[in-house]
Amino acid sequence: MILSLRTLIELVELKTKLASLLPFFIGLLFAKSYFGDFNSKNTVIFLIAMLIFDMATTMLNNLMDFIHAKDSKYQSQVNIVGRAHLNPQHVGWAIISMMTTAAILGIWLTFRTDWLILLAGMACFGIGIFYTFGPLPLSRLPLGEIFSGLTMGFGITFIAAYINILPEQLLHFYQLSTNWFVQINLSALSASAGNRNANCQHC
Repeated sequence: MILSLRTLIELVELKTKLASLLPFFIGLLFAKSYFGDFNSKNTVIFLIAMLIFDMATTMLNNLMDFIHAKDSKYQSQVNIVGRAHLNPQHVGWAIISMMTTAAILGIWLTFRTDWLILLAGMACFGIGIFYTFGPLPLSRLPLGEIFSGLTMGFGITFIAAYINILPEQLLHFYQLSTNWFVQINLSALSASAGNRNANCQHC
């Protein structure tokens, strides 16, 4: 499948990749400023894997929107797959190729770090793939956006920091990240409870 640069940029929605780069750089800066650590090779491997997977999931979202579209006008004139007359099967194979590449890079990174990166990567892969794919995509569930937010806001930041920290400092990082994760969830629960109380006042 040969795509023009403009079509490829629109298919992967390149302008949205800042959402992945921001938490990546936050994790990077945290590891450098707090622990004084930076591993350039691990950072480059993760950056490439993250961007490839992010682009692949965006392509998957566009493909699923095209396949499941009930509006023929949207399918042929709005969605990039139909508007650019792309072969859905070719797009699917491109997605598989990109995800396989990202997975190989992730496994390489696991060998360079430890098993926790494998678990974190598998969780991010699962959420990214099944956000719009499968019989019951996560995007249709009430907690779908929370899963997505945790992946982008916590998962990427955690991995970006973790791969740069020296082994002897990891115990301290575990404690910090656990406290951070708990605080994020408590804030989300408090906001949710506040919204429920506000809604009940109008019942």
